[in-house]
Amino acid sequence: MTDLPLPRVGHAPDADLIGYISISVPSLDGLPGIVASVSELVRMDRIRLIDLALLHRRGRAPAVTTPAPPDIGPLTELVAESPVRLSDHDIGLIAATVAPGSASLVLLVEGRWASPMAAAVREAGGCLSGGERVAADLFLDRMRQSEGDDPAGVEPRDLLVRGPSLGVPSELAVDPVAQVRALAAMVARGILSEEQYEAQRRRIVDA
Repeated sequence: MTDLPLPRVGHAPDADLIGYISISVPSLDGLPGIVASVSELVRMDRIRLIDLALLHRRGRAPAVTTPAPPDIGPLTELVAESPVRLSDHDIGLIAATVAPGSASLVLLVEGRWASPMAAAVREAGGCLSGGERVAADLFLDRMRQSEGDDPAGVEPRDLLVRGPSLGVPSELAVDPVAQVRALAAMVARGILSEEQYEAQRRRIVDA
């Protein structure tokens, strides 16, 4: 891999370019290659790494943060100085989606690759108002439909799961982290089995 110098990061991150990436792997053995590729993106100044967390779920027990993640050590050295960090609630939202036996690497990043676009948008008096990763299966379905592989008359599935945030008051929103934690507490007290916990957790995550 090319040994590139660290980018100059003396200025504050661009708030319009902040997002998170959740990378799911079936086991911790797959992390070294991912860590190396993310490190390369940082050194190429494509992204700025603001914070990260590694969650691991053993069996059907609730996912937990790995306290001293040696598998991502090289990345911790690339985290930029910033007062902004992932909160326990942020991490809890990701933890609720981790599948049994797998792990999730969560990265809070500044998408430096989009800096010229963001500057042009602001100069035009606009703003970056939203965005979402399109699920691979949805995109592939659309590809098949466009190539005529699906039966005629089948309604295409939407690519966007959600639209841009409309500022719904937080008190009106259902908190999935609190729901999953309540389920985990019921498992600890023997009220729910791990199988029942997993079934209810999937309902919350897929809602």
